[in-house]
Amino acid sequence: MDGAPGGHAGLRPGPLEWRLAFIDAVLKACLILGGIVCVPSVILAVRAGYLLVAIGDTVAITAIAVLYHHKRLGYRVRAGAMNVVLYLLGLMLLLFIGPISQIYLLGFSLMVTLTFGLRMGLASTALNTLTLAVMGYLGVIAPTMVLPIWTGSTTSWIVVSLNFVMVNVALVLALGIVLGNLELGIRRIATARASLQRSEALLEMGSRVGRFGAWSVALPGLQLTWSRETRELHEVDDDYVPTVDTAVAFYVPEDRARIAAAIERCVSDGTPFDLELEITTARGRRRAVQAIGEPLRQGAVIVAVQGAFQDITERQAAERARKATSERLLEQAALLDKAQDAIFVYALDGRVCYVNAHAATLYGWNLDSVLGANVSELALARDPAVLARAQAAVLRDGVWSGELEHSRGIGAPLLVEGRWSLLEQTDGTPSGILAIHTDVTERRRLEQQNLRAQRLESIGTLAGGIAHDLNNLLTPILTSITFLRDGETDVQKVEDLDILEQCSRRGADMIRQLLMFARGGVEGRRAPIQLGPIVQDVSKLVRDTLPKSIVVATETASTTWPVSADSTQMHQLVMNLCVNARDAMPDGGTVTVVVENVVIDEVYAGMNVDAKPGRYVLLRVEDTGMGMSQAIQDRIFEPFFTTKEVGKGTGLG
Repeated sequence: MDGAPGGHAGLRPGPLEWRLAFIDAVLKACLILGGIVCVPSVILAVRAGYLLVAIGDTVAITAIAVLYHHKRLGYRVRAGAMNVVLYLLGLMLLLFIGPISQIYLLGFSLMVTLTFGLRMGLASTALNTLTLAVMGYLGVIAPTMVLPIWTGSTTSWIVVSLNFVMVNVALVLALGIVLGNLELGIRRIATARASLQRSEALLEMGSRVGRFGAWSVALPGLQLTWSRETRELHEVDDDYVPTVDTAVAFYVPEDRARIAAAIERCVSDGTPFDLELEITTARGRRRAVQAIGEPLRQGAVIVAVQGAFQDITERQAAERARKATSERLLEQAALLDKAQDAIFVYALDGRVCYVNAHAATLYGWNLDSVLGANVSELALARDPAVLARAQAAVLRDGVWSGELEHSRGIGAPLLVEGRWSLLEQTDGTPSGILAIHTDVTERRRLEQQNLRAQRLESIGTLAGGIAHDLNNLLTPILTSITFLRDGETDVQKVEDLDILEQCSRRGADMIRQLLMFARGGVEGRRAPIQLGPIVQDVSKLVRDTLPKSIVVATETASTTWPVSADSTQMHQLVMNLCVNARDAMPDGGTVTVVVENVVIDEVYAGMNVDAKPGRYVLLRVEDTGMGMSQAIQDRIFEPFFTTKEVGKGTGLG
């Protein structure tokens, strides 16, 4: 089939279907009426001796019949051929008959306008004008016309032709404009109808997928209308005629009063409603529905109430399941928050998804800032390489366990025992890592303390035995010195005996301290003392004995709290620390002795298990020497431990 004919200036032909129906109707009319006219016309033409006219009429009606029956030729071919037949008939009659030629020429122009639009109609009018002008100029027009004045007068012919052209143009313009507007309206209606059909199809699909329908109540008769989806939700037949009362009856008894009151308020004062209710369908199924209604107004008058009706059974079931799951998760989270282990979960990309309360307390985290952060920002281990190896192990083996040391900035480091597990989705794809950390700092400290106590006990037992034997050796020496001094007149010998006695008694005193240590410690003579004066005395002494390359500085608060201690032991303690500082600075440096008041609060005590809240006096001896490794720091309080060579230590100090 040919496409729809073209046009211009907005006066385009309408849809092809309309044009095809039009051309069929015109051809059918021409065939019927032309058949009626053709027979007497042929007879008259033959009698008058116009044989060519008779042949032309016969050919024309035959062509019309062929065009009517051969619809497969297409619109343009059939319409164009029909217009050519009309033009040739008008031309033939103009040559042989004359009086009725203008009818066919006018019909030719009008038919072209109807079939091909205004522009082609104006072109056909121009063709008619040209035909009349040329044939009139050549004098080949039929010799007899309706009016005698037309015959033999060029001026008369021109006047008549101009009148014909004027009427032809006016009719073609009027018909073209009317037809163009008609076709434009038809096209707009067709476009709107297609758009409406698409919208209705989308709305129907959305209603079917979303399981919602529509309804309306026309006022004042309360005529209720349901959409197809609303009928399906109520499980009624297509021929079911609902009313407001029967619609309310579908609701469960406890909801009927609510929906009836809502509809009544909407009808009376235009109050909209949105309710979640339950219905029992015609087949006895119970469904949760959402009923929405609002007024439709014309001016200030409510003419109808309309709304939507949606099945929310699955949504409510999902909400109940989600609520139950949420409550269960909250209960589990509450249990996890009460756990004394630090528990957290992070995704494979490092994003932290969950942290329990104890983890935040243990590591000093803020829950809001930790959630969503990257696990690498949490500094779970002092050495990042240890953390990387742990993560690689859990990704490879599914589990990992070991110890991690976390630096808390101040105080002793945090030591945790970690147990990591790989989390997987239902299809086995890894999704994250669950980490459970147990604080073992106190346990490790107690273990080390117990080990140190056992070592001290062993050393004390050994020292007690040695001291007892040495004491047995020194006792006869002191007794012999007493006997040797009696009656001795030699001054030099007496002095030597005094030195020997002094050294022996010093050794006996050291043995006494060693025995006291072996029996549980050296208590000394405790009394309230000030550390400031002791530090000043020791500083003066060590300044005179230390090399000039070492500077001794003191920082003593103007008023310090008294402490309960043995002044001799504290004097010896500061002296020994200064001597050790000297040995750590062979090339010189600075020794600083600080005495100041400090208050330990609950926070500091919580982060340092050896500390207890209270008021203290801090004694700090620091130097600018080579320092100590972590291994040496762990042993500095062991009895008799030293890093010095034989003969260079402080002995029992």
